[in-house]
Amino acid sequence: MGSGLELSLDPNDEDIKLRWSKDDEPPSKPLRLKSKQLRIRSGDVREALSALNSYVRTNEKFEQENDPGWQRYAEILRALREKGEALRNALLIEDDPPSQELISVIEGLPQGAELRVICSDDEVSLPLGFVFEGEIDAPVGKPSRADFAGFWLDRFKITMLVEGGGAGPERRSVDPLSLKTLYALHRTEVENAFPYLGSDATKLKQLTLLPVKDYYNWNAAKRAMPILVTRRTSFLCSPTRMEIISAFPIRVSTVILSVCICTRTGTRVIRYC
Repeated sequence: MGSGLELSLDPNDEDIKLRWSKDDEPPSKPLRLKSKQLRIRSGDVREALSALNSYVRTNEKFEQENDPGWQRYAEILRALREKGEALRNALLIEDDPPSQELISVIEGLPQGAELRVICSDDEVSLPLGFVFEGEIDAPVGKPSRADFAGFWLDRFKITMLVEGGGAGPERRSVDPLSLKTLYALHRTEVENAFPYLGSDATKLKQLTLLPVKDYYNWNAAKRAMPILVTRRTSFLCSPTRMEIISAFPIRVSTVILSVCICTRTGTRVIRYC
Protein backbone atom coordinates (compact mmCIF):
# COMPACT_ATOMS: atom_id res chain seq x y z
CA MET A 1 0.00 0.00 0.00
CA GLY A 2 2.94 2.36 0.67
CA SER A 3 2.59 5.10 3.36
CA GLY A 4 -0.90 3.87 4.08
CA LEU A 5 -2.95 1.98 6.60
CA GLU A 6 -5.61 -0.71 6.32
CA LEU A 7 -8.31 -1.19 8.95
CA SER A 8 -10.55 -4.25 9.08
CA LEU A 9 -13.81 -4.17 11.07
CA ASP A 10 -15.73 -7.35 11.94
CA PRO A 11 -18.69 -7.80 14.30
CA ASN A 12 -18.22 -10.29 17.11
CA ASP A 13 -21.24 -10.59 19.44
CA GLU A 14 -21.29 -7.39 21.49
CA ASP A 15 -17.89 -6.29 20.21
CA ILE A 16 -16.34 -5.16 16.96
CA LYS A 17 -12.95 -6.62 16.18
CA LEU A 18 -10.55 -4.11 14.69
CA ARG A 19 -7.37 -5.26 12.96
CA TRP A 20 -4.86 -3.03 11.25
CA SER A 21 -1.86 -3.39 9.00
CA LYS A 22 0.59 -0.91 7.55
CA ASP A 23 2.37 -1.09 4.21
CA ASP A 24 1.17 -4.64 3.46
CA GLU A 25 2.46 -5.98 6.76
CA PRO A 26 0.65 -8.90 8.46
CA PRO A 27 -2.49 -7.76 10.32
CA SER A 28 -2.31 -6.94 14.00
CA LYS A 29 -4.00 -8.86 16.77
CA PRO A 30 -7.63 -7.75 17.02
CA LEU A 31 -8.66 -4.85 19.20
CA ARG A 32 -12.06 -5.37 20.81
CA LEU A 33 -14.29 -2.32 20.67
CA LYS A 34 -17.76 -1.88 22.14
CA SER A 35 -20.21 -2.33 19.29
CA LYS A 36 -23.11 -0.52 20.97
CA GLN A 37 -20.97 2.49 21.83
CA LEU A 38 -19.59 2.76 18.29
CA ARG A 39 -23.08 2.56 16.79
CA ILE A 40 -24.34 5.29 19.12
CA ARG A 41 -21.38 7.54 18.35
CA SER A 42 -21.74 6.89 14.62
CA GLY A 43 -25.44 7.75 14.82
CA ASP A 44 -24.57 11.00 16.58
CA VAL A 45 -22.14 11.91 13.79
CA ARG A 46 -24.72 11.18 11.11
CA GLU A 47 -27.30 13.25 12.97
CA ALA A 48 -24.85 16.16 13.07
CA LEU A 49 -24.21 15.72 9.35
CA SER A 50 -27.95 15.83 8.71
CA ALA A 51 -28.08 19.17 10.51
CA LEU A 52 -25.24 20.43 8.30
CA ASN A 53 -27.02 19.24 5.16
CA SER A 54 -30.21 21.00 6.30
CA TYR A 55 -28.21 24.19 6.84
CA VAL A 56 -26.82 24.02 3.32
CA ARG A 57 -30.28 23.48 1.86
CA THR A 58 -31.62 26.56 3.62
CA ASN A 59 -28.59 28.75 2.87
CA GLU A 60 -27.10 27.18 -0.25
CA LYS A 61 -25.41 30.40 -1.41
CA PHE A 62 -23.89 30.98 2.04
CA GLU A 63 -25.33 34.45 2.48
CA GLN A 64 -24.60 36.03 5.84
CA GLU A 65 -27.96 37.79 5.95
CA ASN A 66 -29.49 34.33 6.37
CA ASP A 67 -27.15 33.55 9.26
CA PRO A 68 -25.98 36.74 11.03
CA GLY A 69 -22.42 36.36 12.24
CA TRP A 70 -22.45 32.77 10.97
CA GLN A 71 -23.67 31.82 14.44
CA ARG A 72 -25.91 28.95 13.36
CA TYR A 73 -23.21 27.50 11.13
CA ALA A 74 -20.66 27.73 13.96
CA GLU A 75 -23.01 25.86 16.31
CA ILE A 76 -23.63 23.11 13.74
CA LEU A 77 -19.93 22.72 12.95
CA ARG A 78 -19.02 22.64 16.64
CA ALA A 79 -21.57 19.86 17.20
CA LEU A 80 -20.09 17.89 14.29
CA ARG A 81 -16.60 18.33 15.72
CA GLU A 82 -17.75 17.21 19.17
CA LYS A 83 -19.48 14.12 17.79
CA GLY A 84 -16.47 13.34 15.58
CA GLU A 85 -14.15 13.58 18.58
CA ALA A 86 -16.45 11.28 20.59
CA LEU A 87 -16.34 8.74 17.76
CA ARG A 88 -12.57 8.97 17.75
CA ASN A 89 -12.44 8.31 21.51
CA ALA A 90 -14.61 5.21 21.10
CA LEU A 91 -12.41 3.96 18.27
CA LEU A 92 -8.98 4.81 19.69
CA ILE A 93 -8.83 4.29 23.45
CA GLU A 94 -5.98 6.34 24.89
CA ASP A 95 -5.42 4.29 28.09
CA ASP A 96 -5.53 0.92 26.31
CA PRO A 97 -1.98 -0.36 25.50
CA PRO A 98 -2.99 -2.26 22.32
CA SER A 99 -4.80 0.85 21.06
CA GLN A 100 -1.79 3.05 21.80
CA GLU A 101 0.23 1.29 19.12
CA LEU A 102 -2.46 1.98 16.53
CA ILE A 103 -2.72 5.60 17.71
CA SER A 104 1.03 5.97 17.24
CA VAL A 105 0.85 4.54 13.71
CA ILE A 106 -2.01 6.89 12.76
CA GLU A 107 -0.17 9.91 14.17
CA GLY A 108 2.86 8.98 12.06
CA LEU A 109 0.95 8.86 8.76
CA PRO A 110 1.67 11.78 6.41
CA GLN A 111 -0.95 14.16 5.11
CA GLY A 112 -2.79 12.57 2.21
CA ALA A 113 -1.93 8.99 3.21
CA GLU A 114 -4.18 6.19 2.01
CA LEU A 115 -6.60 4.83 4.60
CA ARG A 116 -8.33 1.66 3.44
CA VAL A 117 -11.24 0.42 5.57
CA ILE A 118 -12.74 -3.05 5.07
CA CYS A 119 -16.12 -3.68 6.72
CA SER A 120 -17.48 -7.22 6.82
CA ASP A 121 -21.05 -5.91 6.62
CA ASP A 122 -23.18 -2.77 6.84
CA GLU A 123 -23.47 -3.10 10.61
CA VAL A 124 -19.85 -2.07 11.10
CA SER A 125 -19.77 0.67 8.48
CA LEU A 126 -18.63 3.72 10.46
CA PRO A 127 -18.43 7.35 9.24
CA LEU A 128 -14.65 7.38 9.72
CA GLY A 129 -14.21 10.37 7.42
CA PHE A 130 -15.68 12.47 10.22
CA VAL A 131 -13.45 11.26 13.02
CA PHE A 132 -12.18 14.55 14.46
CA GLU A 133 -8.75 15.20 15.96
CA GLY A 134 -8.54 19.00 15.81
CA GLU A 135 -9.55 21.93 17.99
CA ILE A 136 -13.26 21.94 18.69
CA ASP A 137 -13.27 25.68 19.39
CA ALA A 138 -11.27 26.65 16.30
CA PRO A 139 -12.92 29.85 14.99
CA VAL A 140 -15.04 29.74 11.84
CA GLY A 141 -16.50 32.39 9.59
CA LYS A 142 -18.19 31.97 6.26
CA PRO A 143 -18.48 28.25 5.48
CA SER A 144 -15.44 26.95 3.62
CA ARG A 145 -13.51 23.77 2.90
CA ALA A 146 -10.89 24.81 5.48
CA ASP A 147 -13.45 24.33 8.25
CA PHE A 148 -13.02 20.57 7.87
CA ALA A 149 -9.36 20.59 8.87
CA GLY A 150 -8.99 18.10 11.70
CA PHE A 151 -11.42 15.60 10.23
CA TRP A 152 -9.98 12.41 8.77
CA LEU A 153 -11.52 13.12 5.37
CA ASP A 154 -9.28 16.19 5.19
CA ARG A 155 -6.16 14.34 6.31
CA PHE A 156 -6.48 10.97 4.56
CA LYS A 157 -7.56 9.55 1.23
CA ILE A 158 -10.17 7.13 2.51
CA THR A 159 -11.50 4.11 0.67
CA MET A 160 -14.20 2.06 2.38
CA LEU A 161 -15.20 -1.39 1.16
CA VAL A 162 -18.42 -2.86 2.54
CA GLU A 163 -19.06 -6.55 1.88
CA GLY A 164 -22.65 -7.48 1.15
CA GLY A 165 -23.59 -3.93 0.22
CA GLY A 166 -26.98 -4.92 -1.16
CA ALA A 167 -25.85 -4.94 -4.79
CA GLY A 168 -25.34 -8.64 -5.35
CA PRO A 169 -26.46 -10.43 -8.51
CA GLU A 170 -29.75 -11.47 -6.91
CA ARG A 171 -30.72 -7.81 -6.43
CA ARG A 172 -29.33 -6.54 -9.69
CA SER A 173 -31.74 -4.33 -11.60
CA VAL A 174 -29.35 -2.92 -14.19
CA ASP A 175 -26.95 -4.35 -16.72
CA PRO A 176 -23.50 -4.49 -15.04
CA LEU A 177 -21.93 -3.17 -18.24
CA SER A 178 -23.97 0.00 -17.94
CA LEU A 179 -22.87 0.70 -14.36
CA LYS A 180 -19.83 2.93 -14.10
CA THR A 181 -18.96 5.50 -11.45
CA LEU A 182 -20.99 8.43 -10.21
CA TYR A 183 -19.05 11.56 -9.32
CA ALA A 184 -20.72 14.34 -7.33
CA LEU A 185 -18.91 17.66 -7.54
CA HIS A 186 -19.85 20.93 -5.91
CA ARG A 187 -18.98 23.44 -8.60
CA THR A 188 -17.85 26.32 -6.35
CA GLU A 189 -15.92 24.09 -3.98
CA VAL A 190 -14.11 22.41 -6.87
CA GLU A 191 -13.15 25.76 -8.37
CA ASN A 192 -11.83 26.90 -5.00
CA ALA A 193 -9.90 23.66 -4.55
CA PHE A 194 -8.06 23.76 -7.89
CA PRO A 195 -5.11 25.86 -6.59
CA TYR A 196 -4.40 23.18 -3.99
CA LEU A 197 -4.78 20.04 -6.10
CA GLY A 198 -1.31 20.05 -7.66
CA SER A 199 -0.90 17.31 -10.27
CA ASP A 200 -4.38 15.98 -9.46
CA ALA A 201 -5.87 19.11 -11.05
CA THR A 202 -5.04 17.75 -14.51
CA LYS A 203 -6.79 14.46 -13.76
CA LEU A 204 -9.85 16.28 -12.49
CA LYS A 205 -9.98 18.51 -15.56
CA GLN A 206 -9.87 15.42 -17.77
CA LEU A 207 -12.75 13.95 -15.79
CA THR A 208 -14.90 17.05 -16.16
CA LEU A 209 -14.32 17.08 -19.93
CA LEU A 210 -16.28 13.86 -20.33
CA PRO A 211 -19.01 14.25 -23.01
CA VAL A 212 -21.91 14.52 -20.57
CA LYS A 213 -24.11 17.37 -19.47
CA ASP A 214 -24.78 18.84 -16.04
CA TYR A 215 -27.82 17.59 -14.15
CA TYR A 216 -28.68 19.45 -11.00
CA ASN A 217 -31.42 17.32 -9.49
CA TRP A 218 -32.52 13.71 -9.40
CA ASN A 219 -35.52 14.18 -11.72
CA ALA A 220 -33.32 15.63 -14.45
CA ALA A 221 -30.79 12.85 -13.95
CA LYS A 222 -33.50 10.19 -14.26
CA ARG A 223 -34.71 11.70 -17.53
CA ALA A 224 -31.15 11.68 -18.85
CA MET A 225 -30.36 8.14 -17.67
CA PRO A 226 -31.57 6.30 -20.81
CA ILE A 227 -29.29 8.49 -22.93
CA LEU A 228 -26.31 8.08 -20.63
CA VAL A 229 -26.45 4.29 -20.37
CA THR A 230 -26.60 3.88 -24.14
CA ARG A 231 -23.32 5.80 -24.37
CA ARG A 232 -21.77 3.45 -21.79
CA THR A 233 -19.90 6.33 -20.22
CA SER A 234 -19.39 7.65 -16.72
CA PHE A 235 -22.03 9.80 -15.07
CA LEU A 236 -21.02 13.27 -13.97
CA CYS A 237 -23.24 15.41 -11.78
CA SER A 238 -22.38 18.90 -10.56
CA PRO A 239 -24.92 19.65 -7.83
CA THR A 240 -25.42 23.15 -6.50
CA ARG A 241 -27.17 21.64 -3.50
CA MET A 242 -26.14 19.02 -1.01
CA GLU A 243 -29.31 16.89 -1.29
CA ILE A 244 -27.67 14.84 -4.01
CA ILE A 245 -24.87 13.98 -1.59
CA SER A 246 -27.30 13.26 1.23
CA ALA A 247 -28.79 10.48 -0.84
CA PHE A 248 -25.67 8.34 -0.53
CA PRO A 249 -25.27 5.69 2.20
CA ILE A 250 -22.93 8.01 4.10
CA ARG A 251 -23.86 11.68 4.19
CA VAL A 252 -20.80 13.73 3.42
CA SER A 253 -19.90 17.36 2.83
CA THR A 254 -16.68 17.41 0.86
CA VAL A 255 -15.26 18.36 -2.51
CA ILE A 256 -15.54 15.02 -4.29
CA LEU A 257 -17.27 11.81 -3.38
CA SER A 258 -17.38 8.82 -5.67
CA VAL A 259 -19.38 5.68 -5.03
CA CYS A 260 -18.74 2.57 -7.08
CA ILE A 261 -20.82 -0.59 -6.71
CA CYS A 262 -19.32 -3.86 -7.85
CA THR A 263 -22.38 -5.80 -9.01
CA ARG A 264 -20.51 -9.07 -9.27
CA THR A 265 -19.51 -9.29 -5.61
CA GLY A 266 -22.04 -6.98 -3.98
CA THR A 267 -19.19 -4.86 -2.56
CA ARG A 268 -19.82 -1.16 -2.16
CA VAL A 269 -16.74 1.07 -2.47
CA ILE A 270 -16.93 4.56 -1.05
CA ARG A 271 -14.09 6.92 -1.91
CA TYR A 272 -13.38 10.28 -0.33
CA CYS A 273 -11.00 12.49 -2.30
